[in-house]
Amino acid sequence: MYEEFLPSKTLDLDDVLKPEISQKIGALFPSYHAIKVPVSKNRRCIQLMRDWLQGGDYEIVPTTVTYSDHPKCVSIQDLTGEIDIFEKWATELYEETVVFSHNDLAAPNILELNSTKELVLIDWEFGTYNWRGFDLAMHLAETAIDFRVPFPPGIKIIEESTENPPNIRIFCEAYLDADNKLKNHTPVDRSSEIESLIQECLFFWPLTHLFWALSAMKHALLKFENGVDLDVQARDRLAVYFHLRSRSQKTYEELSKK
Repeated sequence: MYEEFLPSKTLDLDDVLKPEISQKIGALFPSYHAIKVPVSKNRRCIQLMRDWLQGGDYEIVPTTVTYSDHPKCVSIQDLTGEIDIFEKWATELYEETVVFSHNDLAAPNILELNSTKELVLIDWEFGTYNWRGFDLAMHLAETAIDFRVPFPPGIKIIEESTENPPNIRIFCEAYLDADNKLKNHTPVDRSSEIESLIQECLFFWPLTHLFWALSAMKHALLKFENGVDLDVQARDRLAVYFHLRSRSQKTYEELSKK
């Protein structure tokens, strides 16, 4: 629809994995993170996850990913506990990083203008204040998922990119440099700031999977059709969440001691 008004190309997974495109996307974030919007600064992502919790126990088997370090079944109480603990960790570590965020910057929500090759962000349905790292991790995590699979379940989580995000350093360097330029700030230790931002993104990575897992569970109950097997998506994302959760816990334990 947007292409009708803005002669442009909608990016796909191959595009956002190109280092030069990833760099441009990373440099885009600071400009809208700096926007002051007269809305509540409560983290809507957390409230949405709680709102999406419905039904009874949920089985996480079978999955299409190889991760097995997750329970076979989770209850609403279990998932509520996961939301609560992650909210506690994030609030204690990153409360000062709350900014206005897109919260859904997957490839289909980025247009490249035909005339200038400028990137334009669209579909701000989830736009609200949030932890910066959640917004950045949301984009990065979605670059490790292919929704172009032409057969069921219509989704493939790319485990290699989940374990070792290929563009995370380029992306974080571009973000940090653009943010410092916007604030007219000269970093004392750029290398250290980049490492901290990478750690911040990796900390929030599993939470973005929990977010979309709960969304998929809710929409599966509603019999929503979008070309993807929502039960498979929910199970796979929960498997990724539990697989990466320990890394976030380790980060919390390390940083909370400082």
